[in-house]
Amino acid sequence: MTSGALLDKIKDIPEISASEAIDALGGGAAYEKIIAISVKMLPEAIERLNALINDDLPLYSIEAHGIKGVLKSIGAFGLADLAFELERISKGAVSDGITDKHTHFCALINEFLERLAPVFQKDAAPGKTESGNVSFLISRLPLLKDTILNYNHTEALEELTRFSRKTYGQTADAAISAAIESLEHFNYSKAADILGALDEELCRK
Repeated sequence: MTSGALLDKIKDIPEISASEAIDALGGGAAYEKIIAISVKMLPEAIERLNALINDDLPLYSIEAHGIKGVLKSIGAFGLADLAFELERISKGAVSDGITDKHTHFCALINEFLERLAPVFQKDAAPGKTESGNVSFLISRLPLLKDTILNYNHTEALEELTRFSRKTYGQTADAAISAAIESLEHFNYSKAADILGALDEELCRK
């Protein structure tokens, strides 16, 4: 799908400024991949926020930070600002008002997803025909692991997605797919562990 076609499909979704996000990601194909992942992942992330709001504000802050990054990556800048506000409040010594802000944010996200979900159809992934440079993959794995552990969700997901377009062997391909799936669910530690194990496996060969 071209950037123009994608923009035509989402032009009636007021929360998204897609042109800026597409430019930042380098094209419509990368943008479509990221936003399709976001549609699947955001409801689960909101469920985790709901579970943490009354019990664990430090973890709540981490979840809000990740959601903020995802929303920015798809051009939903207003919603990203609201997620940042929740992150900021949950880090503070005084968290008065966070429950009302949280409820308002979740309602807006749910409305947003209702408008966005029908836009994207899940297409079968194309077969991989091009072999990747395993040495380059090995050189990037420690840096990717650090990126994930620093909660740079979008940056890590974009690079893993680029790696997923080529084949590096059955073990590496499966690990890359598993790491992407973990990041889609904001499971940073699991994604980092997967890449760490892959790094050790490839370096032994």
